[in-house]
Amino acid sequence: PQYVQFNQMRKSEFDMTGKEIIDFSKISNDSKERFNQFYEQLSKFEGGFANVKGDKGGKTKYGITQTTYSAYLKKNKLQNEDVANISKDMAERIAYEEYYVKSDADKISDAKMSYLVFDTYFMSPSKGMEFKKKYGNDVEKFIQARKEFHLERSTQKDQEKFREGWMNRIKTIENMVKKHVEEARIDSVKNEFKKVSMVDDESKN
Repeated sequence: PQYVQFNQMRKSEFDMTGKEIIDFSKISNDSKERFNQFYEQLSKFEGGFANVKGDKGGKTKYGITQTTYSAYLKKNKLQNEDVANISKDMAERIAYEEYYVKSDADKISDAKMSYLVFDTYFMSPSKGMEFKKKYGNDVEKFIQARKEFHLERSTQKDQEKFREGWMNRIKTIENMVKKHVEEARIDSVKNEFKKVSMVDDESKN
């Protein structure tokens, strides 16, 4: 059957990175619950404390930079502290308020595009908004723009060492998107086969 061929193609087509968590076919429609699922995926990309030479974000923990953390604490009239001391709960709270909500990812119905906007905005708010405006209705073009952005950025001084991580990240997202699209196609073919089978059964009767 054709859908078996689709399954075989899917197994060979995807070069999985091992960080794919999201199953877009099972994403919640509830905005907060969807964020929880998105943040679990984001956490696969963002590690603990880091202060890498050349990283434009400077000191970072759980993906939250010192600049972002200090600004958030000030806005909420809290005492400033070193981002090295940020808790996971606080990092998740900032990711929700300052990235997921501010990027309007919480208002995007399509789960794939919603995650793309959130993840891109988390890495670069300006690019997140730019790509959303340009490619907000085209996931493939959005992904391609991300790839080109990372490749161009990696040519800058002290940025080449980050290329592999950046490209691995967008490859992971692309895999999850392709997997969902391919499974939708498989389901569609299965349904067509069912319809044909029903017609054949009726004609026999």
